[in-house]
Amino acid sequence: MANVSQQAYQMARALGLNKKEGSAVVKVYEKLTGVTVGGDS
Repeated sequence: MANVSQQAYQMARALGLNKKEGSAVVKVYEKLTGVTVGGDS
């Protein structure tokens, strides 16, 4: 599981989200799935 989270973090960095906190990883999953988590996106 650690390697999956590492990949998601690297994808977030590639999307320019490296300045955000852990929510950047959620943004990656939102982009991959087309599903929005929460309502502030």
